[in-house]
Amino acid sequence: MSGRAPDPKKAERFQSAIIFLSDQVNKGSINPKPVLWHSFRVANNLYEDDQPEDVVIAGILHDALEDTKVSLELIRSAFGDKVANLVKTLTFDKSIPDKRLRYQEAYQRNLGGGQEALLIRTYDILDNSDYYQLAKSKEDYDFLLEKMKYFIDISSAVISDTNAWKILVAKYESLVGI
Repeated sequence: MSGRAPDPKKAERFQSAIIFLSDQVNKGSINPKPVLWHSFRVANNLYEDDQPEDVVIAGILHDALEDTKVSLELIRSAFGDKVANLVKTLTFDKSIPDKRLRYQEAYQRNLGGGQEALLIRTYDILDNSDYYQLAKSKEDYDFLLEKMKYFIDISSAVISDTNAWKILVAKYESLVGI
């Protein structure tokens, strides 16, 4: 648990982001997975990791452009440039048809977004990895592990000293049996 004292202003902004995402999901989620629950867990991990307020909010909204019909402009007007830029950096480019090239491009963009974007992605992958065993096939499972390994490799120079990255590596090793 975080050792910091509760901050009512931050809590209000976090709640505002949660309500915002909930409203967008209710207007029409594109993802059949539990978007809100996943987003809350990612954001909570960032909060417990003592990340700045805008990073936690970006964690709440990190999948909003992919999973809802919300626009980047609406996110920017509601939460500011930093949150909007992080969310954009974390969004997969659906115009890239090849799924391998799509994740590689996204993770390279995350790298360009710096430590904050990489930490959000780390917690995103960690949370998603709890569901890897639900992959439809061995091929799909192996692809998920490939994505995880690629991210670990490209992010190591920037975040290998963080607890989040170390937990991700340990999770990967447990999934591949190392």
